[in-house]
Amino acid sequence: MDNEENNRKKEKEQLKSHTTTILVFSIAALLFGLYDFIQSFIKLDEIEAIHRQTLLGKGLMAILMAGLIGYIAYNIKRGQIFVYKNTQCFWWIGLITFIDNEITERLYDIDTGQVPFLTIFFLIYIGYILKIGVHMKEDEDLTI
Repeated sequence: MDNEENNRKKEKEQLKSHTTTILVFSIAALLFGLYDFIQSFIKLDEIEAIHRQTLLGKGLMAILMAGLIGYIAYNIKRGQIFVYKNTQCFWWIGLITFIDNEITERLYDIDTGQVPFLTIFFLIYIGYILKIGVHMKEDEDLTI
């Protein structure tokens, strides 16, 4: 019994440490997004209009994604893993990644290949798996 309780405490501490790390990285990504966003306004004369719009758009998307990832980490830290909010966040991150990929391909005529598509698919798939987990948790709560 004592050993099982110690294992639970260790798992909770590990979860807190991992979510804290994710929060730190999402704050760093948020700062990089803000940097791109601010850069698009500071160097108005030096940057072409298309490049400025791309910096602005990519900065906003980085800010949104960092905020969503931070929100997911915050929910996990509070013990809310299988909640519908997290599934929506993964879907939004997938959508933002898709829009970012399309901007890169259209404005710069760059073929980004299959990696962004696979990333988008993976993010939406994780959201769908979490949605199934939410339904399973609701069913379990009903039977208890």
